[in-house]
Amino acid sequence: MPVTIIAVQYRNENEIEELRLSSMNLESYNSKYKGKLYCSMPNCEAKMEYVHCSTRPSYFRTWKHSDHANDCIYKFDRVEGAARGSGDTLSVEVSQKQILNALREAYRLSQMSEEEIEEEKSRRRNSRTTSKDPNLTATTVPTKAVISSGPRSDVDVPEKHRGASLYKRRVDALRETDIGKPRILFGIVDSVKEGPKQVELMVSFNGYAAKVKLGEAFFANSPTYAGLFYNVEAYSDKYSKPMFVGAGDVRLGKNGDYEFSVYHGEDFTVANLNLLALAAHLKYGSL
Repeated sequence: MPVTIIAVQYRNENEIEELRLSSMNLESYNSKYKGKLYCSMPNCEAKMEYVHCSTRPSYFRTWKHSDHANDCIYKFDRVEGAARGSGDTLSVEVSQKQILNALREAYRLSQMSEEEIEEEKSRRRNSRTTSKDPNLTATTVPTKAVISSGPRSDVDVPEKHRGASLYKRRVDALRETDIGKPRILFGIVDSVKEGPKQVELMVSFNGYAAKVKLGEAFFANSPTYAGLFYNVEAYSDKYSKPMFVGAGDVRLGKNGDYEFSVYHGEDFTVANLNLLALAAHLKYGSL
């Protein structure tokens, strides 16, 4: 069973310092410690990283391309090749490429009628029953998607692992089973509320609403987006209420309403444009 990592060692030339979670935050990690954290145990050179979480305790973890020394208490065996059906599930960080593809697909779906969506679902069901992926063998490890709230790097899913699914939800289709899970959410932007390091978008569909929240983690990852959200309302005033499509985690708010946390500027679009492109479109009239 993996042991919880309570401390790491920071190394930078001649500077060496032991760090605990209480002395770490997302801003300091990105600006100073990233790429310079190592296992704190003697004779272990495993590289470490900090994972910031907004709704549960943040934590240290072993870098995905690094292994601990054989006698290190944090040594663990990786799951590649584990048997399917053993109960193990591999958590796979969703890559930026997968998110961008999912955003484009969700926007396409948002422009379709209910009848067109049902027809497409039917075609896909028929396709699945007549074809089988030869790469999904008895040794395949099922995976679950994880959207990182910190810096992201593309993750390659090993051949014997199924790709982690990132399910799409229209606002009116959100259910209790989505809470705590990563989803692609889409709906019409009704309003924008912007404050210091905090933006809230109210999005809706068919009379159902959800609050999209972009907080401290978002602006630490995407500082160039600060002060640009007025463009969403400007677009609405000039054209019509735009479609929001985003990748993030579904939460339950204090009032029992659905909330949706987004952590990266590249993880959402408005009117099928990222916010930087939307601002340029409104300013110059073209992309």
